[in-house]
Amino acid sequence: MTVMDGYIRISKVNGRNGDNFLSPKIQRETIERIAKAKGVELGEIVEERDVSGGKKIRERELGRLVEKVESGESNGLIVWRVSRFARDLQDCVETANRVTDAGGRFIAEDIDSTMPYYKAMLGFLGGLAEEQLQERRADFNDARRRAVERGVHVGPVPVGYRKDGDGRLVIAKREAAKVRRLFERRANGESMTVLARETGWTNIPKILDNTTYLGIVSSGEYVNEHAHEAIVDRELFDRVNEGRTARAVVTGETTQERLLIGLARCAGCGATLKVTRRKDRNGKQLPDVYYCRNKSKQACRARAFVSCDVLDQYVADWFEGQLKSNPALVDAVAATRELEDALADEAEAQEDLTNYVTTVKVSNPAVFQAGLDAREARVSETQARVQAARTKVAKLPDGGSLLELWHRFDAGCRRRVLGEWLDRVDVDRGATGGLDGSMRIYWLDGTLAHGEEHARVQAA
Repeated sequence: MTVMDGYIRISKVNGRNGDNFLSPKIQRETIERIAKAKGVELGEIVEERDVSGGKKIRERELGRLVEKVESGESNGLIVWRVSRFARDLQDCVETANRVTDAGGRFIAEDIDSTMPYYKAMLGFLGGLAEEQLQERRADFNDARRRAVERGVHVGPVPVGYRKDGDGRLVIAKREAAKVRRLFERRANGESMTVLARETGWTNIPKILDNTTYLGIVSSGEYVNEHAHEAIVDRELFDRVNEGRTARAVVTGETTQERLLIGLARCAGCGATLKVTRRKDRNGKQLPDVYYCRNKSKQACRARAFVSCDVLDQYVADWFEGQLKSNPALVDAVAATRELEDALADEAEAQEDLTNYVTTVKVSNPAVFQAGLDAREARVSETQARVQAARTKVAKLPDGGSLLELWHRFDAGCRRRVLGEWLDRVDVDRGATGGLDGSMRIYWLDGTLAHGEEHARVQAA
């Protein structure tokens, strides 16, 4: 008995279900009808949701079904239409040829590999599917451009704003004041953990790098610099984000060999620890220390003080251990690919939402809102994936895994890598007596990476 597998693909679910979600049902019924008409038995039917036809077949479950044909486990593939198989002409033809070259059969409602002029028809239908995808993308792109030009904000409304009737953002005064204060406190060196605890906001890194607060609306290459009223000015925004990303380091005589400049912080007050050089009573040079020099009006009562050599070595050894055990750190290239995939999905979700807002006309407000909510939820999910992926990516020189490169790096390169992965290293007073339990390391997104959850601050 000839056994063939079936393949179902849905580009976007967008919260549809039940009687309003007919596509997978239609595809399945068609595949079953074709199998019966052709006298073949159905093996497994794979259904993939929220998968673009432009995505390479080898990266989908469909790729596994093709490999089954090549290994002799299946006699071929049945799909609803060629457009469900692929919307990339070259990928479509090459993969269909893999099926037939392995002795398998490729069948759809609009094609059969046993029919006359099959290859000519496959090329035509594959090319048509690709053209349709490009046309849709062009429509999405145009809708996105027009929305940005009008100043329409597409996506979840950032805290501090609300939407007016035209989809533009207007300031919500009470929340906007909180957002501005958040930027000011972060610019003054307060840790994200303290800010998250006091504000109750868990997405502070996302807030701080959101250019919407500058009055900007953007989507891909389209930018409107004056879409709505800004909550923070460019100078404050840049101060906050330069501190998070570039971590400018003064490479003077006392700092050029230090790993944690800009990262080491006093747990007592949140101030950045400075490198201090000392001499004993006989004038002999002592080892450098990280020391809290907080000179604000309310002086720190629990100043951190710890040997630079000891803290640097502790963090370097811990990070190397992470490189050996944490898959996301071992291969920076893989992390970069993850970020690229997340950005692509975010762009597609934004395009879909923009197109819906600007072109869809629905007489029933409840139906329109349901569609809008589903699309905004998908945008939020993809943005969360982007944020998570960004925290894993270190900007490295070309070639090699991060672990291999780490062993070859000098202090300056190691400092830069740590700055790309870590938000800060909090040090308690009394850490000189032993670092275990006296310090905590935080990832770039503010989550605890190492150490006790609570701060141990000794009395002054």
